[in-house]
Amino acid sequence: MFTEAEAGRAKGFPLDLKARLKRASRQEPASSANVVGVLRGSDPRLRDEAVVYTAHLDHLGIGQPVQGDSIHNGAFDNATGIASLLELAAAFSQARERPRRSIVFLAVTGEEKGLQGSSYYAGHSTPASLRMVADLNMDMYVMIGPLRQIVGYGAEHSTLGEEARLAVSRLGLTLVPDPSPEENIFVRSDQYSFVRHGVPSLFMVGRSGSPEAEEKLKTWRRTIYHTPQDDLTQPMDFESLARFARVNYLVGYLVANRTRRPAWNAGDFFGERFGGLTSARP
Repeated sequence: MFTEAEAGRAKGFPLDLKARLKRASRQEPASSANVVGVLRGSDPRLRDEAVVYTAHLDHLGIGQPVQGDSIHNGAFDNATGIASLLELAAAFSQARERPRRSIVFLAVTGEEKGLQGSSYYAGHSTPASLRMVADLNMDMYVMIGPLRQIVGYGAEHSTLGEEARLAVSRLGLTLVPDPSPEENIFVRSDQYSFVRHGVPSLFMVGRSGSPEAEEKLKTWRRTIYHTPQDDLTQPMDFESLARFARVNYLVGYLVANRTRRPAWNAGDFFGERFGGLTSARP
């Protein structure tokens, strides 16, 4: 089947099986808030444009017990992103000079339920009618080893790739291409809500890059991801998380201070599909 698909000859065939499925669903109203902070820019010409940092604040809540624990803490998914978001807000607000563009720090809800919070935010007027020019999303950095590489999901689609390469290089890291393009990671986290509204977006993930670290990551995804064991008892490389936050800070700093607005690359699929939508937004 995979060989046929790779060759472009995939087609259906009878399985000679029958199945009957039944599912009962219960619906009830629920609400959950996004949390937004805004740091206004210093340049009168650019302060009405905003670089948006996003991280999702939700996880899976309380579920069936696993190894005696029923609380899904979400330490890596996504307390790492929220911690980075808070540190970035502190760093930007305490800097001697404010960036030229405004910065929005957005903790979104409902990512695990289908990007609900980011979809709502991206589709409605932003605080003070700021025009969103870029989204930098931080989701699930699995910090189980030293940070040496950055995967820049979306870097090839817009000029944000230039800022990503510069920031990664300055911090002594390496920007690497998507190691699993068949998984379509770029459209599977909160940055895609902004892409759908024409906003160039970038989702960076840190890696160690060694075969041993990659095996540990695969094991983590298989045994701990979306379980109650994603908590503070697992090994954590806090220095790698700090470096990860620095990379995101520097990318946002570069974007916020450049006169040129981020843009989709010529001929890019997402730019051609969604790029015209930004003109209709405040």
